[in-house]
Amino acid sequence: MADYPYVFATKRLGEYFGKIQEVGQPRVADRKFLELIGFSAANDRLALNVWRFLGFTDDSGVPTERWSEHLNKGQAPKVLAGAIREAYGDLFHTYSGANQQADDELKDFFRSANPTASLKVVNLVVATFKGLCERADFSDGTGEVSEPAADEPAPAAPKATEEVTTPAAQPTTSVTSAGSQPTVHVNLQVHISPEAGPEQIDQIFKSMAQHLYDK
Repeated sequence: MADYPYVFATKRLGEYFGKIQEVGQPRVADRKFLELIGFSAANDRLALNVWRFLGFTDDSGVPTERWSEHLNKGQAPKVLAGAIREAYGDLFHTYSGANQQADDELKDFFRSANPTASLKVVNLVVATFKGLCERADFSDGTGEVSEPAADEPAPAAPKATEEVTTPAAQPTTSVTSAGSQPTVHVNLQVHISPEAGPEQIDQIFKSMAQHLYDK
């Protein structure tokens, strides 16, 4: 199970991460560095795989910015939580609360990731993962892996209601000269049915003349 690292003694994880906060940041985190800080056993070299897997070092063993951020003891647990969520991304996509998942479910996941791995190796991978999580602070969702949000249609903009005000009809006046009386113009419209005969039309205009001109 090369993709997921493990150590034989998970209690040593606390020592590995605690020690690098005490000694600072080396140029290269390699076997010689481990020996210099007191980890000379052959099994201690597995810590290099853990650091690389979590992004504390690059493939050449050179410490990254994450290593530098972890030196701050106040934020170290959150930095580690973010590193765990990123490195074990597939696991956290399967179980959003993988850091609190039961051992049996974790074993099933890691076994399916590498069906040829022995049960002993699977158990060590699970124990290493849980040992890392014990030192991490996931309380604020640091580095949380989330699915992309589905696009939602934008709410329709409220339609503006236009109020059209029709100005009141004003009498038409014309002034011919200063001091003269205004002249009132009256527009009269007559609607005659198409069925009206000539006699009816004449009678209509005769009636109009009588009322308008007293004729």
